[in-house]
Amino acid sequence: MFDLIEESLPDESKNTGAAPLPSSLEGTVYTMPSHRPTTLSASGSETKKKSGGLILIIVGVVVVVSATVFLVWWVVFPPNTSTPTPVVEQPTTPVSEVPATPVVDNTPVTPATPPSPIPAPTPSDVPTPPPSDTLSYVKSPDSDGDDLTDVEEKLFNTDPQKPDTDADGFLDGAEVKFLYDPTKAGAKLDTSSSVTLYKNSDFAYSLLYPSAWVVNSVDKGNKDVMFSSATGEFFNLTVQDNPEKLSALEWYTTVHKPNADTKSLQTMKYDTWTGVMSDDGLEVYMTANDDTGTVITPYVYVLTYDMGGKKEMNFGAVFQMMIRSFLITDLSFQR
Repeated sequence: MFDLIEESLPDESKNTGAAPLPSSLEGTVYTMPSHRPTTLSASGSETKKKSGGLILIIVGVVVVVSATVFLVWWVVFPPNTSTPTPVVEQPTTPVSEVPATPVVDNTPVTPATPPSPIPAPTPSDVPTPPPSDTLSYVKSPDSDGDDLTDVEEKLFNTDPQKPDTDADGFLDGAEVKFLYDPTKAGAKLDTSSSVTLYKNSDFAYSLLYPSAWVVNSVDKGNKDVMFSSATGEFFNLTVQDNPEKLSALEWYTTVHKPNADTKSLQTMKYDTWTGVMSDDGLEVYMTANDDTGTVITPYVYVLTYDMGGKKEMNFGAVFQMMIRSFLITDLSFQR
């Protein structure tokens, strides 16, 4: 049951005066091992105590920090303890799309104040023909209502479906009558290729006419000039003798048509000439005047619109254009 520990006898046992052991017992002595507990030193015990205390401190710190973090989270993000309300999705009713009705502005374009006429003469206005019910002719179709007939639209390269081709706020017909280009905003008509300036040096006058027309002198002295269209209609500008230098109105009522009713006549006045329009609106008579209104040339200039037997007037705006563009180029002219 016990372990045997072999020990050598100390030398002192040999000198203690004890009787010597029998020879048979000399040699090895067997003793029982000691079972006394081993006692720890004081320094080891203190080390174990310090280690145990440090562990407790660390554990305490961890617990405190964890608790603090949890409290902060609880305050910042409190749990929602209310019972959530179920969301019921309502069915949507499909909405049928109704196409928008386009707004069409059918108001005709009307120019505010017509541009000032050119060249130099500034008339009060060119008279317009009497009401159509008193005439033997009517105006030909005007699809866009801009006071240019569909036939005239081709002469001036304008759009027959747009009353204001250049979108400058003025009707195409008003621009032609007042000598402006209906295809270019602000441009004068005499810069357009649609018209040509005719000059008569023999009788000192000039005027515009459509470039597509043909110009012929009926007589050798350029006293009678014809401007012909492709429709058979034409204009004549003739120079009539006026030796007494009567005014246009006086000449009309005494020489051309004595005792004419002057109430049916329309008069006009430019810087270089005064004129009168016949009661049917197809003839204009003009005389050259100075600043005081005195007739200074012995001629009457007559511009006539001959419709060639037609009942529809295709070139009313052209007629007004030619009247406004008529200019006495030399007021000192004497023959």
